[in-house]
Formats: sequence, C-alpha cells, structure tokens
Amino acid sequence: MRAEVIRNIWHSCTSFTVEELFKKEPPAHKKLYRAFLKLVRKCGPVKVNVNKSRISFQARVRFAGIPRVTKDGLVGAFWLKHRIESPRFIRVEILPPNNYFYQFRITSEE
Repeated sequence: MRAEVIRNIWHSCTSFTVEELFKKEPPAHKKLYRAFLKLVRKCGPVKVNVNKSRISFQARVRFAGIPRVTKDGLVGAFWLKHRIESPRFIRVEILPPNNYFYQFRITSEE
C-alpha cells in the first residue's frame, strides 16, 4: 500500500509494476524510464509509485514522475516552488501562490 501524503486525498489503491506498465511499449521506453529514475535518485532516496498509466517519485512528497508514455518516448514532470523558464517545457501548470508543475518530453537518455 502506498503512503499517502495528505489524508483523504483522491488516490488509486491499485498497484502495478514497472514491467506491467512498459509491457506493450518498445524496450527503449523502459531504458528512458531507468535513465530518468537515475537522475531523480541524485536528489536522494525516493519511493517509486507505479499505477496503471503513470509513475511518481516520492520523498516526503511526490515531486517528480512520468505522467504519460507516448509513442515517441515519455513525458516527464517535476514540481518546484519557483518559476523557471525553458523552451524544453511542453506544459507549465501554476497552482498559486507558488507551486509550479513542469512537463517535458524524454526521447533520449541524454
């Protein structure tokens, strides 16, 4: 069972494995996931939460993840408490007063 950060928040109690999530995907997609996980782990120890369609990485809170798998690779995401600008972001969500959720494409291990 997943450790929930906030009591009574909407969540899914189902659990899946990384292998199940990438079962029907090209092998290169799982390699992209592993490269991203290696980068995320440079922030410190993380818990990997896998559900039917996405993966999140959690320390004290869920701060990064893979919200979608696409035909070209993965969509990666992370949360910060400040704004940064980059043409690499495909989506930036702002939750006032100072929460920013960034999404970007992952198409190569570099």
